[in-house]
Amino acid sequence: MQLEGVPVSIETVLHVVEIVALVGGGFSVAYRLGKTHSAIIAAIEKQDAAAERQAVEIADLKTEIKKLGDVLTALAVQENRLDMHEKWIDELRRGIGWRPARRE
Repeated sequence: MQLEGVPVSIETVLHVVEIVALVGGGFSVAYRLGKTHSAIIAAIEKQDAAAERQAVEIADLKTEIKKLGDVLTALAVQENRLDMHEKWIDELRRGIGWRPARRE
């Protein structure tokens, strides 16, 4: 077989087909890697956005926990005051700490 003055053998045709197959396979792999890379980049961006939202939520939770701690402290102080008032009332019932008025 001849192609414009160049003899072409079956082996040459097979080598050309083999080269075309290798180049085509290489392009196919590169295309798939590109699609995979794009998918990975999109997933990483979504994770970054979710991490930022979580950081904001955690900061808000820390603020709320601090406020709750302040409320619990105020409640403990108030409970302590109520206990002291109850103690004073009990002592007054028993006559402890009560001074009768002076009669002149």
